[in-house]
Amino acid sequence: MGTFTSGIYEFIIGSVLLTIGYYVDFKIKFKIKKMKIYDRLIPVSTIFISILIDIILSTFFNIFVLMQLESS
Repeated sequence: MGTFTSGIYEFIIGSVLLTIGYYVDFKIKFKIKKMKIYDRLIPVSTIFISILIDIILSTFFNIFVLMQLESS
């Protein structure tokens, strides 16, 4: 259940941030180059992806072990 709700929260937060980024022109307000933003987002996104993969794999293996114990 926690994996499902965290995925929903990530989807909602990501959608809000993408919508804000689409409608608000941050280049005028902050004068930041896009390549600097992408260079900063790559390490953060890899951390989030690795955490998400870890949660999915641990959930899968726990379910697999429990099913194996129940079948014997």
